[in-house]
Amino acid sequence: MKSNLDTDRPIRRILLECTDTYFSDWNTGIQRVVRNVARESTAIGRQCGIECKPIVRIGDRFLALPWTPRISRPQRNWKESLARWWPTQDMWDSRPVLRLLRRCGIRLRKLFYPRTLVRKLTYMRWSLKGETIIPGEGDTLVLLDAWWNRNNWLAVSQARHHGAAIGVVMYDLLPVTHPEFFKSNVTEPFSAALQIALEQGDYFVAISDAVRDALREYAEQHGPRRRLHPSSFVSFRLGSTLDLIRRNGQVREPLQRAFNRPGAQPPYLTVGTIEPRKNHVLLLDAFDQIWPRFPGAGLCIVGRIGWLCEDLVQRIVRHPQYGRALFMFNDLSDSELAYCYQHAKGLLFPSHAEGFGLPVVEALQHRLPVLVSDIPIHREVGRDFCTYFDPLSPAALTRLVCDIEATGTFPAVRQPDDFALPSWKESTREFLNKCLLACGRNQSQQSATSRAA
Repeated sequence: MKSNLDTDRPIRRILLECTDTYFSDWNTGIQRVVRNVARESTAIGRQCGIECKPIVRIGDRFLALPWTPRISRPQRNWKESLARWWPTQDMWDSRPVLRLLRRCGIRLRKLFYPRTLVRKLTYMRWSLKGETIIPGEGDTLVLLDAWWNRNNWLAVSQARHHGAAIGVVMYDLLPVTHPEFFKSNVTEPFSAALQIALEQGDYFVAISDAVRDALREYAEQHGPRRRLHPSSFVSFRLGSTLDLIRRNGQVREPLQRAFNRPGAQPPYLTVGTIEPRKNHVLLLDAFDQIWPRFPGAGLCIVGRIGWLCEDLVQRIVRHPQYGRALFMFNDLSDSELAYCYQHAKGLLFPSHAEGFGLPVVEALQHRLPVLVSDIPIHREVGRDFCTYFDPLSPAALTRLVCDIEATGTFPAVRQPDDFALPSWKESTREFLNKCLLACGRNQSQQSATSRAA
């Protein structure tokens, strides 16, 4: 398939496809990246004379939508909003109710949560209201969102046919490089979508150098017959600011109690979807050895419940320390997550594999000490500001935490006070520059966004 990159043709529009995030109620790393890049890109593009439009696909067409803080999260933080008129909503955090809901089928559970209805109504509203966008010559269509979750390829193929250059953002290749951590209904569709992306894409923008290099290697071994030039693979640095923090945002009482236990220090924090790759089992194994020596040590697990984790969740909620020194919250708002970062003793992040590891930099930005698994991406992101341990050794983490509890000192080479990452505005400017560079724009056009401060 012939590339649509033309070094002599200026790019007039950067179209950022954001469908999955716009109609999703998730708030994990991908959605945070999409929201922030979409929000910042419009102003940066306007300042440098490049039109940047967040778009979504509805049916067989792309629509440009106004991306304001209010409507960029049509379902997100629904529980926080619900609390304003239903003060008893904290009942959903109680053990009996959680056990009851877990026994219910998924269709019955949805009766308690109006998110599906809100999503459908939002979809219908914007299908009537949005401005139709037809990507063509002079455009680059960037698949910024979780493109493997949606069948966008017919619309993408039509955009290529009309002359648009196709960019693909890569968050990780984990379903193909670490399939043991995923169900087959994830690995097989992702693998198929990745092959199509390599066929359709003109350039690829990764969220880290590690992902960029892994994708380039994968493309050489498994990619399309057409050879992708090494310059087609670029990377950019992510920002790390929590963007959905509300002024005077509510922090539920159970969370405050977890971080203000009488006679005990604040708990250690871990943030991430509860699924095998995140390695929560190692944390529990380590703390089962830590608690007999340091009963005041605490562990707070924050993250939505994912897949292949039923036994782990049962182990947590049935643990004798649950509610005393072990806590779990599955639906925190950004305001509540910020509260955790501000009050925790340290972040523990034992993942087996990551595309970036956004909680690591979020914690460091909050000047929180970080203990993290020793894998290449964490070395790239955390540098000398983190303390590293073997993700296969509970004993290694046990020794580290026990030493910290005994001495009160975290052993990182450099303190988090000196850590700095780009803001989301700076990250987005770098992202847009990388897209333009990959599209072959001339140097004056590439530097335009650098001057848009």
